Amino acid sequence: MRCSKRESGSSVLDRAFRLLEAFGSDGASLSLAALAERSNLAKPTAYRLLSQLCAIGVVSRDGRNYRPGIRLFELGAGVPEAVRLRDLTQRFERNLFEITHETVHLAMRAGTEVLYLDKLCGNTNIAATRIGGRRPLYCTALGKALLAASPPEVLRATIEAGLRRYTRYTITDERRLVAEIDEVRRSGVAFDRGEFHLGIHCVAAPVVDPSRATALAISVTGPSAPRFDLDRLADHVRRTAQGISARLASTGTPSLSLLRQVREARDVRPPAPALSTASAR
Repeated sequence: MRCSKRESGSSVLDRAFRLLEAFGSDGASLSLAALAERSNLAKPTAYRLLSQLCAIGVVSRDGRNYRPGIRLFELGAGVPEAVRLRDLTQRFERNLFEITHETVHLAMRAGTEVLYLDKLCGNTNIAATRIGGRRPLYCTALGKALLAASPPEVLRATIEAGLRRYTRYTITDERRLVAEIDEVRRSGVAFDRGEFHLGIHCVAAPVVDPSRATALAISVTGPSAPRFDLDRLADHVRRTAQGISARLASTGTPSLSLLRQVREARDVRPPAPALSTASAR
């Protein structure tokens, strides 16, 4: 594989970070060829950088493949903003778990994706999600809640990125999605009825810090069994989100600069007019 223009003009640090990003949100082990292709690097360059990352524990060998190393977890766990956020929200997450006994997620928006920040496993563990994982905004309850709390251009960017169908319930029609986000803004709660994973339902509500600059969302997720009543759970989730918002306000604007940086680094803001239900029709 030839060295691309992007590679020749980038720093060593940029190339190394692109390799780390190439692992994706599931943290699966990948071959040298796959990592080189995903990061747009020549194989010799990727091999040399991976060897250096392995030497410091940021990447580990998995047979002939590579995977993220434990050092990444150690570094991430010590980020002050992340520790501060967990301290502020975990009491509310635990209370919601005790009420519902279902899986509770806390997430933020990273560009046009949901980024999972915390997870409490319920009676039915939702194995498809993990802290640090990502999901699309438009077909998850957390994502819809975040879209409702985000600037209108984020919804436009989400639509322009494409509304891929994951299940037969995935919303792929632009007008229908816009109308649903309008409803989330009105009601303060969002639903996912098997739109990303068949048989998995979710209800979420947005959380906003005092400056309204950083949108978070909290959710309850479970199987589409009779016991998982979305309408009954909606009020619990909404009140929990309101409680976290009030907690953020009572402590003053917390240091969430890292979360803002992650969100803004992933943002795509094309010069498009704001969307509304009326304009989409």
